[in-house]
Amino acid sequence: MRTRILHIILSYLIVTLFTGCTRTESPEDSEITLPVDLSINQKITTRALGDPTHSVNRILVLPFQKINPSFPDNNLNNFTPLYNFARQWDIATFPSGNLTLKLPKDFTYQVMVIGYNSGDFDFNNQASINNKFTIGSATTPTRLDNFHLYPKQPNVIPEFFTTFCTATNNGTSLGTTFTPSSNTNISLTGQLKRLVSGLIVQIAGIPGYVKSLSLSAERMVKATRVSDTIPSLIQTTGDGESRLIQKLVPSNNKVLFSNLLLPTKSNYNTKLYLNVNYGSTTETYMIKVADSAISNGNSISLNPNHVVKIEGSYNKINLGFTLSYTINLDDNKWDGLQ
Repeated sequence: MRTRILHIILSYLIVTLFTGCTRTESPEDSEITLPVDLSINQKITTRALGDPTHSVNRILVLPFQKINPSFPDNNLNNFTPLYNFARQWDIATFPSGNLTLKLPKDFTYQVMVIGYNSGDFDFNNQASINNKFTIGSATTPTRLDNFHLYPKQPNVIPEFFTTFCTATNNGTSLGTTFTPSSNTNISLTGQLKRLVSGLIVQIAGIPGYVKSLSLSAERMVKATRVSDTIPSLIQTTGDGESRLIQKLVPSNNKVLFSNLLLPTKSNYNTKLYLNVNYGSTTETYMIKVADSAISNGNSISLNPNHVVKIEGSYNKINLGFTLSYTINLDDNKWDGLQ
């Protein structure tokens, strides 16, 4: 199997923290905050599956504040989300500037940025029935290490992009943690990347007596932690939840399933199934693929920012299909770009 890889850079995030310290309006009247200016720029250097278009037109900038200053910065459980200081912006076009975030000074922060479509979530109206996902954690309290994205349906996944900003102070790199004060001039940069996985299953040569085909999974990831993209919630045996990914009616004797799913990574590989409806009866076939770097015993690993494609002819449904390629969207070498 040849592994093909593709690189895509969605956006470049610049944040400048000015040193002028003024008392501003904030959720806590006693807080002294500093204004943070953000400028967003987009640059797509290659194509993704032949189509560079993405659906992201809204971002949530969510700061996490260090709780105990004596703990090391890499202790993500020691950072708590500051929802009251988070800001959501609609981004009509890239680049976009004139964005201001206010943070209490003299505390240490990490800043997470989440990109999504405006029709999928509204941070300012989290009770909206139109929201397709929620934010929070599977365990309490919510910290940076367990903060997750939780779609309402495991087969309807928004096109999540995420990043953690990297800080510099007057050109000196600080890493992902920073402490704004009256004596600092901090800038933040970040590169949004897809958190989700892509799955394509293409079946050709379908007989006319087949009425429909449904793609389902042994189990699907329901929520994913942003810090490490490890599943935080997953379907379990006997939970009674639907495993259906998509149902299609053949057109020109073929079907093409193309879906975004939350990554399983190697922790929760999953088998895939085709449910073939003949009108009066339905038969289920496990999708068989050869063992590879992302498959073992017909269980497949879905990784962040990767696309897996499985294809074959209907007459091979009992024999096995071809795991034709995986595309790593972080690497642009396969299409000749360096």
